[in-house]
Amino acid sequence: MDQGTMPCMAIPSHPTRREMLRLSALALTPGCYPRPQLIARGSDAPKQPNVLVVISDQHRFDVAGFAGDPHARTPNLDRLAGQGTVLEGVYCQVPLCLPARQSLLTGRYAHEHSSFTNVRRFPDGQRNIPVAFREAGYETALIGKAHCDVAGFDSAVDMPRMFAEFQSAHPEGARPGDYVIDDARGRQKVAVCNPDNLPAGAEGGPEVHQVDGDIANRGREWLAARDGERPFFLWMSFLSPHPPLFPPEEWMDLYRDVDLPVLGNSTPVEIEAVARFDAVRRRGSGILERDRLLGVARSYYASVAWMDHCVGQILEQAAKLDPGRETIVLYTSDHGEMLGEHGVLNKNIFYEGAVRVPAILSAPGRLPADKRLSQVVEHVDLSATLLDLAGIAEPTSGRSLRGLLQNPESEWDDIAHAELYSGGNLPPSRKGQFRMVSRNEIAQMVRVGRYKSFRYQRGGEVLFDLQEDPGELVDLAKDPGFKEIRAALVARMDEHLPDRVRVLTDRR
Repeated sequence: MDQGTMPCMAIPSHPTRREMLRLSALALTPGCYPRPQLIARGSDAPKQPNVLVVISDQHRFDVAGFAGDPHARTPNLDRLAGQGTVLEGVYCQVPLCLPARQSLLTGRYAHEHSSFTNVRRFPDGQRNIPVAFREAGYETALIGKAHCDVAGFDSAVDMPRMFAEFQSAHPEGARPGDYVIDDARGRQKVAVCNPDNLPAGAEGGPEVHQVDGDIANRGREWLAARDGERPFFLWMSFLSPHPPLFPPEEWMDLYRDVDLPVLGNSTPVEIEAVARFDAVRRRGSGILERDRLLGVARSYYASVAWMDHCVGQILEQAAKLDPGRETIVLYTSDHGEMLGEHGVLNKNIFYEGAVRVPAILSAPGRLPADKRLSQVVEHVDLSATLLDLAGIAEPTSGRSLRGLLQNPESEWDDIAHAELYSGGNLPPSRKGQFRMVSRNEIAQMVRVGRYKSFRYQRGGEVLFDLQEDPGELVDLAKDPGFKEIRAALVARMDEHLPDRVRVLTDRR
């Protein structure tokens, strides 16, 4: 089979009666899955654990050694996976940087924290996870790519500050990719995706600031300075493998001539609602020819390998901490990357490549090691789980995974929601203002069990059976055999959002 194509999957003509009854019950029963009431630990409990959150940017769920990809070089994440539990079915709440991070930080859906775009502001009175940890006696810090509201952290060192400090010592310094991005906006996406395997620095050019190396060094220094008297909540946030895809040259060399598989460019059956939403992305990418996609894939895999190396430095330093206090480690990404699948690059879409994310949770002494869970999980569930494992009673919209992690046979409803807002009919306003919009202007996705449905603004629903069709190639929404399944998932989307949704605007 040609690497640039995907086969059409065989889909059963009818779901089972048991599946229809289960999905219908989910659709019609408000609050059908339990929300945890977290209970703080008593004074005679062991020391509060440290909590280390390592988050990458735009890492596909399936581009990793622990995910079974033979081409991915992720030895450090693979090692972490062996020490903890790989969560194979995790979905972000918004497949876009800032709102996805806001959901992780708050444990809330986008329609609750109001951030749907890359504008950084919380509504007045909004609590977040760092605040809860700080109130519980933790020292809280963020190092790396913030791209979220940093309120609640005791200290934050983000990328602009790092680059400013780099430039003070290297006045002619540059960020990776800066020197190849020309003014034509249509070419900018091509340049930052690095389809031609350009090196990180041209001969005789400026010294390049590799921000992920800087983030790793600062994180190691912060951890090395710990005296162990107080527990910490540390958010380590790496830029890679988000474009620009310009890792150091030795990492590019790992993939410069590797014949990687290239994802399919289109679905066998055109999906009208998705096609309308995708149109701008398809026109703007301009690099969907197979040879150029191969170059993007090489640069992407090299960036994943570079990110893994930097993560490994943090994990190595964390292993040297006082053994008298446990350290819980969560690795995940804010969202994924389409890599040309369905003819799309980047994210901001509800296909699996963009909305599903890798996740590993390690808590030696509290959770089993070298385990895998296939249940459907949300980012907000990870937030609830960290609080629960630390013994902090803080309400979220998520469900703690602790019981499921300790007993994989525990009852768990496989459900995940995601949301997007791409402009709609929002009146022009100043950047950073809140506006109320109709629920119909919010694009939605829901997955329940093996079935997944999504709809975009002014578009109809699509329906996929991910068990039989993991590539999302066959739309079942108009198949009469799936009428009840479709209705159940649509009802779940309608139930999820209020009639009016407050959004934070990004227009001036």
